[in-house]
Amino acid sequence: TIDLAEVHVRGSTICNEIRRSTHHAMGRQTLALAQAYLDWLDSGAGEFPHPEREVPVAVDEEVRGDPRVRALVVRIVANLELLLGSSEIADRLREWQDLYERELLGCGTDDTLDEELESLLERGIRDENRWVAQRRLRNLDAKALGGAWDAGLREDFRTELAALQERVAAEPFDRVTAGSEARSAVAAFRSGLFRDHRDALFARLDHLLTFVGQDEQFEAFRESCSLRQELEALVGDGVFRNQRYLLHQLDCLLEEFGFLALRNVASGYLDSGVDLEQCLRIVFLCAGNLVRDGLYSRELWDLSAMLVIPTRTASELLDVLEQIQRNYHRLVFRVSEAYEVMAEHLGYSEDEMRAVLANFQRTMHDLNSLVHFSDIARAFIAERREQLLGLGSGAGGVDPWDFVHLSHVPDIARRVEDPEAPSLQARYGGKGSGLIHIAYLGIPTRDAFVVPTVLPRMNLHVAAPDRLDQELMRHIAILENDIAASEGGNLRLGDPRNPLLLAVRGGSVFSMPGMLATVVFAGMTQEVAESLALEDEWYAWDSFRRFLASYAAAAWHFDLEELDLVEKAKRRHGVSLKIDLPGAVMREVTEASKAAIREAGHGRELDAVLQDAGLQVRNAVRAVHASWDADRARRYRAIKHLSEGWHTAVIVQQMASGNRSNEEEMRAGMDESRISLTGVIPHTRMASDGVRRFTGDVKFSACGDDLVGGLTAALSFEPVQELQAQAPMLERKLNHIGARLRRYLGSDAEIEFTVERGILSILQTRSAEVEHHHNLRTFVDSGDPDGQGIGICGGAFRGIVAFDEQDVEQLRKSPEAAAEGVDGILLVLENPVPDEIPLILSVDGLLASRGGSTSHAAVAVHGIDEKPFSAVLGVAELHVRGSAAEFVDADGTVLHTVHRGDVVSIHGQNGAVFVGRREIRSVQ
Repeated sequence: TIDLAEVHVRGSTICNEIRRSTHHAMGRQTLALAQAYLDWLDSGAGEFPHPEREVPVAVDEEVRGDPRVRALVVRIVANLELLLGSSEIADRLREWQDLYERELLGCGTDDTLDEELESLLERGIRDENRWVAQRRLRNLDAKALGGAWDAGLREDFRTELAALQERVAAEPFDRVTAGSEARSAVAAFRSGLFRDHRDALFARLDHLLTFVGQDEQFEAFRESCSLRQELEALVGDGVFRNQRYLLHQLDCLLEEFGFLALRNVASGYLDSGVDLEQCLRIVFLCAGNLVRDGLYSRELWDLSAMLVIPTRTASELLDVLEQIQRNYHRLVFRVSEAYEVMAEHLGYSEDEMRAVLANFQRTMHDLNSLVHFSDIARAFIAERREQLLGLGSGAGGVDPWDFVHLSHVPDIARRVEDPEAPSLQARYGGKGSGLIHIAYLGIPTRDAFVVPTVLPRMNLHVAAPDRLDQELMRHIAILENDIAASEGGNLRLGDPRNPLLLAVRGGSVFSMPGMLATVVFAGMTQEVAESLALEDEWYAWDSFRRFLASYAAAAWHFDLEELDLVEKAKRRHGVSLKIDLPGAVMREVTEASKAAIREAGHGRELDAVLQDAGLQVRNAVRAVHASWDADRARRYRAIKHLSEGWHTAVIVQQMASGNRSNEEEMRAGMDESRISLTGVIPHTRMASDGVRRFTGDVKFSACGDDLVGGLTAALSFEPVQELQAQAPMLERKLNHIGARLRRYLGSDAEIEFTVERGILSILQTRSAEVEHHHNLRTFVDSGDPDGQGIGICGGAFRGIVAFDEQDVEQLRKSPEAAAEGVDGILLVLENPVPDEIPLILSVDGLLASRGGSTSHAAVAVHGIDEKPFSAVLGVAELHVRGSAAEFVDADGTVLHTVHRGDVVSIHGQNGAVFVGRREIRSVQ
């Protein structure tokens, strides 16, 4: 079908459908279509299954008389008839059984037990040839040692053989007794081998074939899945020569068997309608098979497990099925990326590369079936959404107080390894489940506990606030004891001598970058800050400032960052970087922050939380839960078509303080055991030499929000590649961790990390967003740029400028947005903060003075796949002042001023920015 559609009849709708359905939805409809096309080639008429869309075109007419095309279609029809029958696969399974039995009875040699016995009886015992008899008995003894057989079975057989050797050597030669004892000994050994390494498997295969004979295709597929998972348990693994190879061969046969059974299931849906529960179960079973196929993806497994939760709603099912589609494409990209990168070195042309990838993908039976039945389920639910409104509700008996601790290793292993356990992502959110997987893999992180999503889904954060407070304090005490056991010391929340500082973060089931509340350095009181300042004054007051800013935003919706207190301090003291401010000045900034909070009317609440570290944590958890219903979060879910029912988990984790002062200048050869930094690796790229390399940013003496929050100037970031020279041991660790996560998750992984005085902590991981290229474009003779930033995504884009939501609404109604030489609306911001993300997602392009490739805004726009989108961040020459933007030179001289409705051109690949329109051409 690849030759037909890609080589001989390129551009034929009918041939493309034959190819597509053969790979993804093979069934009776595929055969009917191929037969109709053959009839049309012969006579000019054919009964196509869907005549409204299966219409021959000019390219089909051109090949009607080509005997090669007809012969190919005849072959396709014949193969489909064979594959869609049951006899061919049954015959192949019987052939495999014969081969397996012979190898088992060979016991590591070429001759079987029966052949060796026959030679012993005929040429040794019957002919009274003692030399031959002794040799054959030694051969049988070698078979007893030729596999990892049951010890009792082996020794019993060897004992009987030793007795036979004595009998053969004795006078007179009793042929009858010797022959009888030989037959009995071999029969007992053979029976034991069959019992231990054949009978259970063969019985299951016979049971499997009964489903085929009864045309119970779904049951046949389910039994094949179960059998594949249990092969080694049924007959052992590597017990005798070639067993592993033979079991792998059987696994491939069962994979193909299941694929063919599912083609018949899909064909049955066309005739009798979709069985939704069965369809979802098929997706789940296919995901479980991927580990056998070498395509393991923990994320796909967790997603598919959500489909079989009885309480899921129709809208939640659609969310999960959409994410499965995304992960499918990531997994395919994981496989194809190496081929695409190395195509030039391999000497492949574009057509040859297309054929290679198509052939490779064709053999991914379980993955292809997974996505096909996901498509069926999604279409079925979308068409009947109103009728399915009553599908699923509530929490289904799940314990809402089932908090999980990362350091409780046996509990973590049980949750991860139990195939019947609920989906970790559904229960603990994407961020929480990511941390559970990090802990399971033994990757370094900070200890934490996770509050499950089901608690707010059941509204217990509102209905049972006292119980929630009690549980939080109980689990904080457990966390304190766990940290003491693993790290030593005696950290306690609110204790100035040994303070435990915590980060409280939200994490929904599906990524909502920057939408949910986060409070950092919870546990920071005035006494704690004073105590920390005795050792590191800058760190103490920077941490206190960060706590105040994050807590005020989460609990009171008061944005301290808008006051630019740090920027004002930098200007007063003539420094460009915050780290260059003295510790005393950072204390002044902290005091100014407290004064601003009091002026905003929150003085009484501030005094209360600064005296009670436990209250800080409890209120932070409440703020995270409340942020799910915040306007920006609701708008984000509406834009992304996410269900309102998922709610958020809460992660309470020991702080990793990357903002500690560094004692020496960042340079090659520095002491890595003393450095503090934070970093984000949004994805890796495979270079032309086949080696994976990081992309992303790091910032020394900083915390994660400096990179992801969109408030920090990109000039203060350093490319993560610099670690290879400055901190090579850290770079190697990150490489190793990235590889482990990539193999485990099933696709490239985004990683957020912090280093505190040389101690690495991985604080978040998830599948990296794959950039979508929609007809990439570039500028023609653009000239020198007026600004230079970081290209985030997209290509050349000419946008009409908007500064806020009101501008966007007005421009949408005006003809200017659709004028010639304008590609859409360009949102221009100083800070691309999380609050702006819903607005960012509603426009066509983004330009910002601050932020970088690892900010929440960058992650959000990378996830846009339904339309072209271009973005450039971190443009130092750009200053946004309310309803206008200025482009300045190195001396601060204003070169251009831009207002609403003006046109600015940006390039999402190289980060160039131009005032006015530029000519554009497409890039092939």
